[in-house]
Amino acid sequence: METKNIQLKNAIWQILAAFLAHSISIQPGINMAYSTILLPQIMKSDGNISSVTESNLTNSTHPKHLIVGKDQASWIASLVTIATPLGSLIIGPLMDRFGRQKMCAFTMIPLIISWILVATTTDSVYTIYVARVLAGIGGGMSTVVLVYVSEISHPSIRPMLLSLTSVFVSFGILLTTLLSYFLDWKVVAICCGTIATASLVSILFLPESPSWLVGMRTTQKDPGKGLRKAERNLKWLYKNTKDYRQEFESLLRIKDEKNASMNESPLVGKETVEKWTTLSSPEAWKPILILFVLFTLQQFSGAYVVIFYAIQIFEKTGSVEYDKTTSLVILGFVRFVMAIISMFLSRKVGRIPLLTTSGLGMAVVILVAAGYIHFVGQGMIPVACLLLFVLFASYGLTVIPWTLIGELLPLSIRGKGSGILVAVAYLYMFLTVKLFIMILDDIGIAGVFIGFSVFSVVFVIFVYFAVPETLGRTFEEIESHFK
Repeated sequence: METKNIQLKNAIWQILAAFLAHSISIQPGINMAYSTILLPQIMKSDGNISSVTESNLTNSTHPKHLIVGKDQASWIASLVTIATPLGSLIIGPLMDRFGRQKMCAFTMIPLIISWILVATTTDSVYTIYVARVLAGIGGGMSTVVLVYVSEISHPSIRPMLLSLTSVFVSFGILLTTLLSYFLDWKVVAICCGTIATASLVSILFLPESPSWLVGMRTTQKDPGKGLRKAERNLKWLYKNTKDYRQEFESLLRIKDEKNASMNESPLVGKETVEKWTTLSSPEAWKPILILFVLFTLQQFSGAYVVIFYAIQIFEKTGSVEYDKTTSLVILGFVRFVMAIISMFLSRKVGRIPLLTTSGLGMAVVILVAAGYIHFVGQGMIPVACLLLFVLFASYGLTVIPWTLIGELLPLSIRGKGSGILVAVAYLYMFLTVKLFIMILDDIGIAGVFIGFSVFSVVFVIFVYFAVPETLGRTFEEIESHFK
């Protein structure tokens, strides 16, 4: 059974709430780009990081700027990536305990503090270290947005609203790079902190997730408190009374089924029983396994490696010299545009067609690039193939697995499960980015591209046989699929 489409005019508050919540997702994009624009400005004027020694750091001839050496620069660049999985693990149990909307607001606190530290630092590289760790933790905690948006949106527009994550991340990359053309790194930090503060203020006015309110633990004094709040918030989110009642009844059925499974258990420890029953049920472990494999194949397909090492890869495939900032803008622009296209397509086309065509397109163009480099050599054709590779990746493979977290996981483990899966994804990202240079030296760029193509094909095969379509399906219907 498929859910009837909701009219956009009746979902206007859902769309507004999703946009405001997704403003958090600008920050992970900023985190990706900020090191790229920061490091060139805090090096010596000759641009040679390796020539900066520890003594230079205290006897600087650049009083207006912090000067860092090669080792310090590498830590500034990598600390965000290392800290991000920690943030995603922290936010899981917190969003289950305190609520989605509250944790959306809480996520902004470490991010705001990080920008204050960057903007006010004078000559302490350790302040920058702390700021980057906080930025990484905040970026990891932004996982809560996926869960929140999935729970406030109607099934027919949920894929579109979840796809906003990639749009806002790409916008953060573009915004940071463009600001760096005109502003000093400290002024850029002030701008980023202002954006984070504005996000915090706007999130405070959002309603709590009705799904979380229905499932929240009740007190003996007021056992119906969560249900009343959930009903009130659904009335705000759904302008049409029929739509709101249908969604409320669906949430109540899920709650009743969960309570029934608990009452049937003969064991005494209720919390232990609840956790074990939930994790051992097929509607829990099946989507976890599917998402785990999806993220594994996503990271080893090379989609993120190409973005992280764009300059080095362009140098090995084409004969044209590329400015680092300009290359980042080009790739960011491609990601941004394709993420927007994916957002609108996902409402009509569905997840499976987008994922399969994305993976197939990536496999073909990167294989063409590998063949050209092996048989002909460097040239503009491999460069064009790389841009097409990013284009195909940006509307499917790099976007949809993240949004499926909020759709496939059942309510009872959505918070903790999403945190663990995002942590795994970022650890894989860190691993692939770190191993890329080593593998490149061993088998060459053509060999690496062939590997990317193989993983992309495996990704398509897995999606076709294992991933269910979620377009237009309620959480109740998705859970029933795995039973």
